[in-house]
Amino acid sequence: NIAVGGHSCGGAQAMSVSYDPRIKSTIMFNSGLGDIEMAGASTRNLKDLHNPIIYLIGGPEDIAYKNAALDYQRIDKVPAVSVNYNVGHGGTYGQEDGGVVGKVALLWLDWNLKGKKEASKYFFYKKFRDKNYPGAVFESKGLKK
Repeated sequence: NIAVGGHSCGGAQAMSVSYDPRIKSTIMFNSGLGDIEMAGASTRNLKDLHNPIIYLIGGPEDIAYKNAALDYQRIDKVPAVSVNYNVGHGGTYGQEDGGVVGKVALLWLDWNLKGKKEASKYFFYKKFRDKNYPGAVFESKGLKK
């Protein structure tokens, strides 16, 4: 099981290889393409997605916010999640265990790559999210339990 992910410009690099059939999930950390081309990636890569994708964004102050929102809106063939914590472009990665955003990324990987049902609670149950990982603006489409 392989996932690709990248922060900021690294998200474009991850997106540029997400077409590979070995990739089971893509994680965009404070990243989005919008209408730009970067690192070999563009909006055409959104059409080539075959795996679930999650956008972990730092809220409206994050420079990637608008591009990530546009990407999320355009994705229609695969399960997609957008999680926004109002923490800015640097996320919470410098905190212990990557902070709340790092913990959400781990839940995503545990669920999508390891099949851990317990980890999926974050993505299906608002009460669980609000109690254990509060403060997110959460959107999803196409997820299946």
